[in-house]
Amino acid sequence: MFFQNGLGFIIYGYVVIAVVGLLIGLLSGFLSSVVLKPHVRALLKDGLLGALGSTIGFFVSDNMPWPRNTVTTSIGDHGVSQITMNRFQHPEMVAFAVAALVPVFRQLYRFRHFSKARVAAP
Repeated sequence: MFFQNGLGFIIYGYVVIAVVGLLIGLLSGFLSSVVLKPHVRALLKDGLLGALGSTIGFFVSDNMPWPRNTVTTSIGDHGVSQITMNRFQHPEMVAFAVAALVPVFRQLYRFRHFSKARVAAP
């Protein structure tokens, strides 16, 4: 019989992904606001966007079909181990990349909007 993850374990994993995404979103939003130099307000929105982006990115990359990948490993002198997967093997990398990029795109949008407003005002 296969090992099945309990619902509590899955929820715990998504909460951890969301918290790490929140921290990544805060950091990337803060750094991009320092580089682009708009006001450093609304960092909480960047953190929430990071948390939401990491959770959605993890879910989508974990459930998206992927070309079959087989890894063969030799064990000792006479053993061989084969593992075949039909999905992306590292969805957490996609989740954390999305968590970092979504706040940066938001800051770029704010910078563009702030620059247009500054140019339009005399």
